[in-house]
Amino acid sequence: MERFEDWLPLKQGHDGRINTKPSSKRRSHTEMALDILFALSQGSRRLTHIMCATNISFMNAKQFVSELEAEALVTRTGPRYELTPKGFRAASSYREAKELLGKSGIPIVQYNIGRVED
Repeated sequence: MERFEDWLPLKQGHDGRINTKPSSKRRSHTEMALDILFALSQGSRRLTHIMCATNISFMNAKQFVSELEAEALVTRTGPRYELTPKGFRAASSYREAKELLGKSGIPIVQYNIGRVED
């Protein structure tokens, strides 16, 4: 009789134990950056609103926003961030790709990002 552990991909953790849990559903660097662009496509936001809308920590949100600023996708006006025209194109391309993938039957993660009011 086959055991559960025989067919499950095993990974050894830092403590030497074997991890029998399925791999995590972590987002890639690109997915997190695109989530920020999508959140900003709903309107300008403060950094804390970006954090809440995208479920990213303060330090990561700050890093991603500065990277997006360096790529001219996001601009900062006082404490608020907003998309540049280049950022709007990237966000709309992302949205279109998600729609196309969803229609083809490929499972995609759905984010419920609502507008945060001040």
